[in-house]
Amino acid sequence: MRHIHLDESTATTIRSLVEPCSVFDAAGYFLPQVDAAHFEGAVPPFTLEELHSANEESGGRTLSKILADLDDRA
Repeated sequence: MRHIHLDESTATTIRSLVEPCSVFDAAGYFLPQVDAAHFEGAVPPFTLEELHSANEESGGRTLSKILADLDDRA
């Protein structure tokens, strides 16, 4: 992992954040360079058809029902 050292002004600004933010410079949004070699041989766990099918499904449970089920197990 690489480390980036920030000047104190930038570090202070980042420490004061209370929500997600985008990091960018005058040229545009920061996007790290990705080395495709890191992903050679990787196989996605789902096919495109499975992803589309899951996206079309309706239903599910509310958060309150999920939390209630978790409380019942405790």
